[in-house]
Amino acid sequence: MSQAASLRLENGLRIELRCDVQASEAAALIQVASGSDDEPARWPGLAHLLEHMLFTGSRGFRGAQRLMSWVPAQGGRLNATTHADRTAFFFTLAPAASGAGLARLVDMLAFPLLTVGALAQEAAVIDAEYQLLRTDALTLSGAAQRHLFSGPPALHRFHVGDRASFGEDLPALLRALRQFHQQRYHAGNMTLWLLGPQPLNELETLARRYGAALPMAQPQPDNEPAMLQPRGDAAVNISGAPQLRLTFALNRWQENATGHCALLRTLLRDEAEGGLLAHLRAHAGCDGAQLELCWRGGGAALLSVSFDMSQANPPPTALAETALRQWLQQLQALSAAQLTHYLQLARQHVEALSPLDRLREAAFGFAPPQRVDIHRWQAFLTQLCRAAVSRLWLADNVTGEPQTSAGFSFICAPFPSSLPTAQPPLALRFWPFPAASTPVPLPDTAAPLSYFADAAPAVLTLRPRPETPVSDALGGAIQAALRALAASLAHQGGQLSAEQRQGVWQLQLSGEPALMQTALAAVSSRLAALPQQKIVPPERGEIAIRRLLRQLPRWLTATQPLCNDLQQSVWQAALTGGDRAQQQALARLLSQMPMRIAQGESWLRFDALAGCEYRLTSVQGDSALLLFCPLAQPDLEAQLAWRLLAQILQPLFFQRLRMEQQVGYVASCSFHQTADRTGVLFALQSPQLKAAALRQHIERFLTQSERDIAGLSAQELAQSRERLWQQLQPQGDVLARARQRLAFSPLTTPLAQQALRRLDNDALLAWHRRLSDATGWQLCIAEAD
Repeated sequence: MSQAASLRLENGLRIELRCDVQASEAAALIQVASGSDDEPARWPGLAHLLEHMLFTGSRGFRGAQRLMSWVPAQGGRLNATTHADRTAFFFTLAPAASGAGLARLVDMLAFPLLTVGALAQEAAVIDAEYQLLRTDALTLSGAAQRHLFSGPPALHRFHVGDRASFGEDLPALLRALRQFHQQRYHAGNMTLWLLGPQPLNELETLARRYGAALPMAQPQPDNEPAMLQPRGDAAVNISGAPQLRLTFALNRWQENATGHCALLRTLLRDEAEGGLLAHLRAHAGCDGAQLELCWRGGGAALLSVSFDMSQANPPPTALAETALRQWLQQLQALSAAQLTHYLQLARQHVEALSPLDRLREAAFGFAPPQRVDIHRWQAFLTQLCRAAVSRLWLADNVTGEPQTSAGFSFICAPFPSSLPTAQPPLALRFWPFPAASTPVPLPDTAAPLSYFADAAPAVLTLRPRPETPVSDALGGAIQAALRALAASLAHQGGQLSAEQRQGVWQLQLSGEPALMQTALAAVSSRLAALPQQKIVPPERGEIAIRRLLRQLPRWLTATQPLCNDLQQSVWQAALTGGDRAQQQALARLLSQMPMRIAQGESWLRFDALAGCEYRLTSVQGDSALLLFCPLAQPDLEAQLAWRLLAQILQPLFFQRLRMEQQVGYVASCSFHQTADRTGVLFALQSPQLKAAALRQHIERFLTQSERDIAGLSAQELAQSRERLWQQLQPQGDVLARARQRLAFSPLTTPLAQQALRRLDNDALLAWHRRLSDATGWQLCIAEAD
């Protein structure tokens, strides 16, 4: 549980501090209460352009010292995002470096250079981003969603920006940019969040020291109140699984309503038997639900509930909406004790996120409050039930007419309303649920179960052996069969996860010993009666590089027969944490599992792969290239050396190919694990270059980076080794730490630390030459015909 504090500086800056002693990294986020809706109508995309320009250099930090270059070089991550009513800039770093990072972040927001040269470069980058987003399903569906409402003119304006909107008069554009920055980017319009393991007083010292440099608060123009009204319902052609979106117009939106949304989201996601999702899954083919705040401004907001559906003909839209409305009515009867229980689940969900994602949730999402005011909660539900609603059906079989809104085009048709049918009142169930049954009898036989002592809570992990992967259809069926059980365990303080991680389907179970035994017996029973394999829904349209990343593990296992029958599959199991008595009890229960549990030998594969080239079909727009260099040596030095190389090359690759050479919008290098293999992954996406040219850029970079490695000083190399050592320590929630414990266990020993210290320039150069050897390269290409 984190500690929190709030304060306000004399210059008007609001500060929110969060201390989490378990956090392994620190995060900072500055939110500006200004976004795309505030930009002049003359300059579409100006707020987005300013977000980009601020990273190009500031009065105190330029070149390699600016935030954009400096944070990756320190092993951290950074980004920014512009919404309709707010913009945020954020990074995560090692705690010791958070002050230096905050100094750079504040300086770039307060004293940006904003030069004409950088303006031309970033305008081109944004134009490339816009071309990429024109085929992105999430962007198109969002534009269609807002199109169905009347409201302020900014609701339908083009906000991304492109060459046409920015024009050829760069000096005029620069003047508008500086004026917008001066009007909006001051302390009174900003909130600074800091989260890290440091005590609150240390975080406050950092916030006061650097936050005071932001310019004083200035009078802000009052935004005109927004009034939102639905303009109708529609269907839109979007690739992927069908989806029903019900969007509510909330015209008296208050900022503290996000706390109610956090509670509502937790209730909506509850998969327990007898709940809303269980009912919709059984009667409407619903496969999941999400709550999203898709627009807000002027005291109004659009809040949507989206249902992922497994069938498109005929869409059961009336059944789903009727069930949702009955569920909302029943939520008003929940007691204070019930709401407190669900609020605790909401807080657990947020606290399991990384420090940076927790701050993003606070700034843009649904951060749960400390307590629930039942009267305000009921008033929020009443407003939601009375709000006007627009209905949007998304499916890839919609035929209609082209429609353009906010700079994006999509195929639109009348909403396929299903005929309403008389539905009796639903008897939906909420917590508390019946307690777990009596202790489970233990079989006489036992299955192999590896044991790793750990001070963390016990976690049982099961995953297919690396040489016998299971298919997505079988993995999806396992996941569907265990959903309700996982939800039930969450209400009892346990965790059950059945999901695909790094391209591999796996099960994880955690909780008190008695609960784990009862749950494992239930898992065995439900998997023994596994229903017909789940049909894997088509993926919703994504940018090319993401499609390649999703496909990479399937390509890497293409030569292996994927198992489609659970009883024929071979899995291995490990217990991290707990004690020997718990291991013995779980091993005996594992002997009843319907799959075969074999002795675990390795959690990763290091057999050599022949070089191969793979291509995506049906590609439009940008070209994209993934170059995966799998590690084919299991020894300790090889694993550490390739991780260290990836860490050193990562900022260099981004700086040269993304910033200096402007190869494409996506340019990344990282150490990557997928399909039980590890290696170095290079990723490029470009609107103007073909795959062959992208490969040449990577090869040229590898050749040139030899000089960088040879030129590393002893201090720089020592700092890189220390950052890698910190990254190898288990991080995240209990399930994530268990996964890392299994994958990293040989790399976190004193022997590994000694091996890491021996990696000098000469040793790294030798490993770099092996990395540059194209013999085992896996080349993944997405390119329009």
